[in-house]
Amino acid sequence: MQADWRRLLPPALLGLAAGILAVGAVTWPGRWFPGSRQGRWFFAFPILSSPTLPIGVAFGAYFGGIALLGVAWMWLLRVVTRVGCASVAVLAVFALWAAPFAVARPVGSDDLVAYAAAGKLMDRGFDPYKVGISVLGDTGPAVRAASPVWRDTPQPYGPLYLQSAALASRMGGSSSGPR
Repeated sequence: MQADWRRLLPPALLGLAAGILAVGAVTWPGRWFPGSRQGRWFFAFPILSSPTLPIGVAFGAYFGGIALLGVAWMWLLRVVTRVGCASVAVLAVFALWAAPFAVARPVGSDDLVAYAAAGKLMDRGFDPYKVGISVLGDTGPAVRAASPVWRDTPQPYGPLYLQSAALASRMGGSSSGPR
C-alpha cells in the first residue's frame, strides 16, 4: 500500500495544484467567468482577483489549470495501468482533486445556481412550467447569480428533477448561494 502512495503522489499533487489554479482563476472580478456574477465568495486569490490583472492572465490560469488537470489524469492513468494501485488509493487521489472544486463557486458554468433557484421556485409553491425564477425577486443570491437567460424562462426539466431540487432547497435553507 505504501508503494501505491509513492507512485501516486506526483500526479496527485499536480492534479491538486491544477484544481487550485483553475478555481483561483474564477475569482477574477469581471463577467468573463460564469462565477464572477455570483458576488463575493468564501475566499479569493489575491493575485488572480486583482482588478488590474490582464484578462489573458486569468484565462491562461483557468484553461492552464484545466489542461494540467488533464495531464495529471493521464499520468495517474498511466501509473495505475502499469503498476496497479489499490482502489482506495485512487479514490483518495480523486477526493484530493475534487477538494478545491468542492469549496469553490461553480466553475465553467453558472447553471448550478439556476438549478438552486429552480428548487427555491418549487419550494415556494410556484409552477416552474409557467414562470421563471424572476418571480422570486432579485434579492435571492441564486436568482442574482443565475444567467439572465433563465430569469423569465419556464423550467425545461422533468418533475422528478424539480422535486429533487426543491428538496435540496429545503435542506439548504437560505444558504443556496454566495455571501
